[in-house]
Amino acid sequence: MNPATLYTPARGYGWEPGPHLRSIDTSDGDALTSDEAMPFSVAVPEGNYHIRLRSPSPNLTVKAEVRRWMAGPLLRQDLAPGDHTFVVNVRRPDLPDGERVRLKPRERSSEKWSWDERLTLEFLGENPAISMMEITPMPHLPTLFLAGDSTVADQAPEPWNSWGQMLTRFMGPEIAIANHAESGESIRSSLGARRFDKIFSLIQSGDYLFFQFGHNDMKDTAEDALDTYRKNLTALIERTRKANAHPVLVTSMERKRSPIEDTHGAYPDTVRRIAQDLEVSLLDLHAMSKTLYTALGDRLEDAFQDATHHNNYGSALLALCLVQALREELPDLASWIAGDVPEFDPRTPPSAHEMAIPTSPARIPRDPSFTPQSAYAKEKTRFPDIALVTATGSDGVQWQRGLVYKEIPGTSYGDRSLRLDLVLPKVAKPDGHPAVILVHGGGWRAGSKANLFPLAERLAEAGYAAVPVEYRLSMEAPYPAAVEDLNDALHWLRGPAMDGLIDPDKIAILGCSAGAQLATLIGVKGDVQAVINIDGIVSFIHPEAAPEWKGASANAWLGARDEHLERWKEASPLEHVSAHAAPTLFINSAIPRFHAGRDDFMAALKAHGIMTESHTFEDSPHPFWLFEPWFEPTVEKTKAFLERTMH
Repeated sequence: MNPATLYTPARGYGWEPGPHLRSIDTSDGDALTSDEAMPFSVAVPEGNYHIRLRSPSPNLTVKAEVRRWMAGPLLRQDLAPGDHTFVVNVRRPDLPDGERVRLKPRERSSEKWSWDERLTLEFLGENPAISMMEITPMPHLPTLFLAGDSTVADQAPEPWNSWGQMLTRFMGPEIAIANHAESGESIRSSLGARRFDKIFSLIQSGDYLFFQFGHNDMKDTAEDALDTYRKNLTALIERTRKANAHPVLVTSMERKRSPIEDTHGAYPDTVRRIAQDLEVSLLDLHAMSKTLYTALGDRLEDAFQDATHHNNYGSALLALCLVQALREELPDLASWIAGDVPEFDPRTPPSAHEMAIPTSPARIPRDPSFTPQSAYAKEKTRFPDIALVTATGSDGVQWQRGLVYKEIPGTSYGDRSLRLDLVLPKVAKPDGHPAVILVHGGGWRAGSKANLFPLAERLAEAGYAAVPVEYRLSMEAPYPAAVEDLNDALHWLRGPAMDGLIDPDKIAILGCSAGAQLATLIGVKGDVQAVINIDGIVSFIHPEAAPEWKGASANAWLGARDEHLERWKEASPLEHVSAHAAPTLFINSAIPRFHAGRDDFMAALKAHGIMTESHTFEDSPHPFWLFEPWFEPTVEKTKAFLERTMH
């Protein structure tokens, strides 16, 4: 792999979009590093996977899927480079009977990494670096299943966390942890969502199943709520034993109270009685948490995020409580505790400052459905002679990757950096090169600036500074965020950072599909010298745009049409044509819906005496610019139009 090995469905592995990676030399050979978190994914079947990796970073921390802590120093004093080994569990929502686990909306968005087709690793720390990684399937490895609520489940956003996300760090590579807990769940709701059906479809003889319920069960106001809880838990214990697996009961940790008090009513004692009556192993986290909270004293706030939920520090302490309980109650399972985990006394916990758990950057929700490879797979059946175009690594150009053009502090995804790439001709120009901003498509919710790297390379070979730009997509931020981002990129390119590299008076903008709509919206305001619209609509309200009116993509970006019609109008370039608009070239497929409003737009430009041209490739697919035989003619028509408008 190299820094440009991005994940695509066709490749099946690679770095997730976002960080700027670079190669470095180490005593162990080459390594990849970054100034920020490095997420990596590989498409794998459901199951357990042994990971072995080597890092020159003394403070490397590794998290998997949704922020499960897998490797890294426990305490700041433990910093050291070296090898790391651990096991990651990957799951799907599919059930053997053809049905699926009934996932909550957040499990299909911010928590989707827990259920998707990928094993995702996140490398954290100061300048994380990886020099070797080996992934091996382990289908027969013992597995510890977790069932419970939000205090056990994989929590997506920082700083929320759970002991289930921390326990993975404290167990060695001889056992996997499969966390099937979910926020808001009771035993009854987990049964209804078929979460237990999923667990029992996977559990093998000798595996373990931890149950921790109570936080949400106690909210049930029915007269028989506690009795129903008891019966359901008893039945699940029997079902576990029939599978020749080991049930383990965990009492719910206390909520944040000062002084410490009982807040769970009869539920902890009910669990204790069931454990005694059925001779089930019990880990009394309820009692241990009260001891821990008392010891924290004035530092109790350091462990909590709200009145119930914990942060990284608090969850790590609770996981250490459970590990210590394993040593005392389950010696067979305790034999698989990681070798570097010390004895833990909840009466003398380390401080938050002593712990070494870096926070994860917020994962921005992305729709990975549109890539050049996925488009190729789709169009190949209809157009068997097409060829997917890729960047060639031309010696005639030079790349500057991952330049930050915009910082957005304090978003719901943390501090956000937006980046662009600069592809320059090899030979410098005294006054700077004319530039072309490249805006990728993907229905305003998918796609990547990397999709336009082949086009960027060809334009740079022709003497232009080509600038593929990242912008916020609809799953992260709706309209007008993307428009604001592109305007800010344009402003940045005219600023001091690009002095001598780009001619500020000669900047064009090119977009494809949804990116073409955005590019044209920028162009009608008169801030660029030319627009190349490659198969993008210029009106959301024109009759020709009717396919968009009920389409999911436009409605997700602009809001429901019936409620936000003025916004749909505002986002339509056709509504803003004036004498200030830029000359515009249209390069279209033969599919009418993708050039809605084009003819009226061109007529309006001509009425103002503004140059405009169009070309349509007959019998071509929508994403024709990604393939030959259309890529080369698209490049030539773009260059010819730029020559007439930029020189």
